[in-house]
Formats: sequence, structure tokens, C-alpha cells
Amino acid sequence: MILTRALTSFSRMPRLVALAMFFSAAVIAAGPAAHAALINYGDFPVPPAGITFQQVTESSGTDPVPLYGPPAPFVVGLDFDPTSFVATATGGAADITDGQLNFGAQGQVGPGGSVAISNLQLFESGDYTMVGLGGPPTSVFAGAIMQVTVTQINGVNVVPFNLPPSNASVGFNLAANPGVAQPGAWEPVLPYRPA
Repeated sequence: MILTRALTSFSRMPRLVALAMFFSAAVIAAGPAAHAALINYGDFPVPPAGITFQQVTESSGTDPVPLYGPPAPFVVGLDFDPTSFVATATGGAADITDGQLNFGAQGQVGPGGSVAISNLQLFESGDYTMVGLGGPPTSVFAGAIMQVTVTQINGVNVVPFNLPPSNASVGFNLAANPGVAQPGAWEPVLPYRPA
């Protein structure tokens, strides 16, 4: 079983005012499977960070949504506490659970100047359970991929361009990591510093 929690945090930089972000958190690539229904949670302003998350949506290529559920804004980002992000397999079978989160991130302009985005961070954690008589091939893997598309710099629209993706993963096997509800965490970070 894999349960994940995603947290995105942002810090400030005065030279970059706006960044629209395509954010993809995929436990494992979904392959050619068609995506399930799309859920749009709307916009989430986070005044302490000076950021507005726009059109937060979730979809999946493998499972019915919601997997992540609606986010809760907090001082530097959005917090997702999923209750249905699960993959289960027994008897030598495999299961893949894939989820995507997509949204824009807009720095706010105020009397003290503008808020800019200088780096993006995704932190995911969850638990896994592996019991039985299998050997090292009995395994569980989890990971996240983050892809960002920049659409504005200093409040000016630019030809959209993608930053290199950032990813992280973790794996456990029954021989070395057995147990019930064992913790696991992974974190991709994507810094962006304009010239």
C-alpha cells in the first residue's frame, strides 16, 4: 500500500514576478492509459507567501479521482492529505497508481513590491505495508516528477518555456524492509534563477 502527501513550498526572489506551473506528481508512469475524470478545485490564494495557486486540478491515468483530494493552503504552499492514493497487489501481481496535480502559481503585486518565485519544492511521504514470504523481488516503489512551464517574467507574458523536470523516488523490498505501515518520503526540488 502506498499513501502519499504532497507539499509545495515557495520562496521569494525580486526579479521574477510570475510563474505558471504545470506540476505532475506521478507515482509511476501511467503508460497509454486514458486519464480518468478531471477535478478542478479552483484557486487558492496564500497571502503570507504572496502566491495564488490558480486552477488546481487533479487527474489520474490509472484510478478514479480523487486520489489527492482538495488542498489546504498554508503559510508557504498547498498541503494535500490524500485518503485514496493506494496501490495494492498480492500473489505476484503488480498494481500501479498514478496521479497528476496541475496548477498555475502567480506571484502577487502589492504596495511593497512584487513577490517572485525562485524555487519549487515537492515533498511527498506516505507508508507502505509488505508482509509474507516473498524475497527481494517483492517490492514497492514510489516517486514524483515535477515539470514547470514559465509563462511570465516580471509581469510580462513570454513565449512559454519548460524548465528541466525534477524527480525523486524511493523503493523498498520485502527481504530488507518488511513491516506494516512503514514510513517513506521523497523530495524533488526545482530551483529557477533567471539570468
